[in-house]
Amino acid sequence: MKFNAMTIAAIIFIVLMMGSTIAYTFIQAYQLGLGPGSSSSQVKLPDTNIIDYDLSIDQEQLALSQDITIMKYSYSPTCTQCLTLVNQLEGLATQLGNQVFLENLVTQTGNQTAVLTMTSSQNSKIYTNPTTNDIIDGMCSVLVKPPLDCTLRKLNTT
Repeated sequence: MKFNAMTIAAIIFIVLMMGSTIAYTFIQAYQLGLGPGSSSSQVKLPDTNIIDYDLSIDQEQLALSQDITIMKYSYSPTCTQCLTLVNQLEGLATQLGNQVFLENLVTQTGNQTAVLTMTSSQNSKIYTNPTTNDIIDGMCSVLVKPPLDCTLRKLNTT
């Protein structure tokens, strides 16, 4: 069987095209975190969205990159009003599901001051001794995908 130069060149180009397609597939898989040793496969978010500890910096970055809002509520265990707000925040976190992470952080200081920090990829708010209205206003302004109630609330105030 005798091959001319044109046939050999065509075979070389076909092999190069198939090889580049296969290489591109592996490169994309590695960039999307599907390859071994990738950083996104090592960082995992907690299974539940209500936790009693701080997320690590890598977990916070991962959550924010996935448009998840992080709420940190620090309060003293002797603050009775704070416990009411904890229940409201937990109800809100349950209602919003995978849009928020709630970190309930009980501080051991004798200080009666509670601090609520809400952070998303677009905005952040900090409240000292927050009220129920602060929680609702903050969530409506910080959430990446606010619920319909926030839009209706804006319409009623204007």
